[in-house]
Amino acid sequence: TPRRTARNRIQIRSLHLSPRESDHLLLHNAGRLAQRRLARGVRLNLPESQALIATVMLERIRDGFGNGGTGGKGGQDGPDNSVSSLMNLGRTLLGRRQVMKGVPELLGDVQVEGTFPDGTKLLTVHRPICRID
Repeated sequence: TPRRTARNRIQIRSLHLSPRESDHLLLHNAGRLAQRRLARGVRLNLPESQALIATVMLERIRDGFGNGGTGGKGGQDGPDNSVSSLMNLGRTLLGRRQVMKGVPELLGDVQVEGTFPDGTKLLTVHRPICRID
């Protein structure tokens, strides 16, 4: 819990995060920043594009998408609810007009390690920026 110091500043005790949790938190913040920039019409650079794709993928995994129909949230269960469909979703998130020149050629793969009910899996999105819009 926050507590006040002598100068009336709020001091928050440090979070004890594992390295993986720290990485996910940093990635999530970068992904949210990229979403805000994209909403303003700003073209994304390479790290922003990677962060946005990875963040959306991790959020979909957290929501239960990609677990093969074993209890996803929001009506996501079904025959197309698989890891491969989740990887295909990653290819539809950004188009060439939403990123800076040269980013599609530089961004070969985006890999995300997600935790599913049956364990941790590494998802790879090959050529994630392949469409125009």
